[in-house]
Amino acid sequence: MSTAPSVLSLLLLGGTQSKFFALPDCARQRPEFRPERWNMYDATIQDKDWTNNTFEGWNTGFQKLVGHAHPNVWRLVECLQLHEALVATALTQAWSG
Repeated sequence: MSTAPSVLSLLLLGGTQSKFFALPDCARQRPEFRPERWNMYDATIQDKDWTNNTFEGWNTGFQKLVGHAHPNVWRLVECLQLHEALVATALTQAWSG
């Protein structure tokens, strides 16, 4: 049996392995995203919130602001600017009391 990686595994994982895992052949390199940043195992075992829940909440709110699933680039920029203005207003109000 060959130990060479299959073509499918190279296509599926070729660009991601070095970002998420320290592989034996590149043991001297640290992965770009360390497991502590993305692995939710400990949070699950300890019944803690997953970081992703916070981002999912933001994503849902932003989707409502955009109004549809696949905006063109100009609509996306417009919505990002609107979101920035809303956040700046909320921060100013919070700082003012």
